[in-house]
Amino acid sequence: MPGDAGTLLHLTHVDLLAAACVAAVERPEATGMVNVVDAEPLPALEIVRRVSAANGWTEPPFVVGERCTWALASVLELVGHLSP
Repeated sequence: MPGDAGTLLHLTHVDLLAAACVAAVERPEATGMVNVVDAEPLPALEIVRRVSAANGWTEPPFVVGERCTWALASVLELVGHLSP
């Protein structure tokens, strides 16, 4: 993801998104764009730590720079396209 480990990200729980969809259907008079997010953004590194802990992964997450991230993503995409 672009940015660094401190980049703040808003996550949205599926229940919150579902409630927003139901509210939109039940209130046709409400028009326009709606931004559905949790109230508190989290730093990217904190999200990675929580996902790691929830999955029982013992290796600590490591952070690489944006250029390295994009280069690695490009290589992985290329390998994915070449794989049968």
